[in-house]
Amino acid sequence: ATIVQSYLLLITMPMGGLTLGTQPVVSFNYGAGNAARIKRAMKSIVGLCLAFCGLMTVVTYTLSPVFVRLFTQSPELIDRSVGYIKVFTAMILPLAIQYPLVDETTALGHVRLALFCSLFRKTVFLACLLLLPALVSAEATFLSEPIADAVAATVTTILFLHFFPGFVAPRSGAPAQKKNRPPPRCLRGGLFSCRQDQCSLRWHFLGVTQVPSAMATTMGSSRKSAAESLMSGRGTATLRASNFILREVLPMCVISP
Repeated sequence: ATIVQSYLLLITMPMGGLTLGTQPVVSFNYGAGNAARIKRAMKSIVGLCLAFCGLMTVVTYTLSPVFVRLFTQSPELIDRSVGYIKVFTAMILPLAIQYPLVDETTALGHVRLALFCSLFRKTVFLACLLLLPALVSAEATFLSEPIADAVAATVTTILFLHFFPGFVAPRSGAPAQKKNRPPPRCLRGGLFSCRQDQCSLRWHFLGVTQVPSAMATTMGSSRKSAAESLMSGRGTATLRASNFILREVLPMCVISP
């Protein structure tokens, strides 16, 4: 069982990396309302997974003995392990559909459906794992994986084809993102207070009620220039202002969208 499970990881780990790595592509286009590109991405991801699993099927029937010899040199164990590997990975082509559909459903923001499909496969696998040895034989345990893969991939495909149009339809007419974005949080309040074409500094944290004329700056001035002007003073006020900028202002400027 250890050898068989280790061989299955050669298939599932790269495929999981492929589907998880392409989630940002689907999520970005979902947010942009580009339904056509989402469909093309889904087809490409499923196609890559099918191609990879098809290649691994050929490897299973040709090179699996080489992999088994890394664990044991016993001819009997090699023969039995190779046979079990072929049974255990018999339905990796349906698995190549299950993986991208579940992961890309998560990328579309519908975690509940993705979680159901994932847990459904695990439930079918666990049920077969408990029932097959009692009803058939111990060796029938290795049929748990192909049964779970085939059943789960069928259910997931049906659910995805049913719900996918409803996922992308509301986003198809989504307006493009505006170029004129609101100013960062640090420019909307606290340290800076914007008034039409002027951006004046407020030093409430320093106890100063009137803004020095040297600190007045236009909206087009950079935050760096304002910070340099703020730190141009001397004494305790300068130290307090510098600490405030480093501790509070700059992190907000970086994190705020």
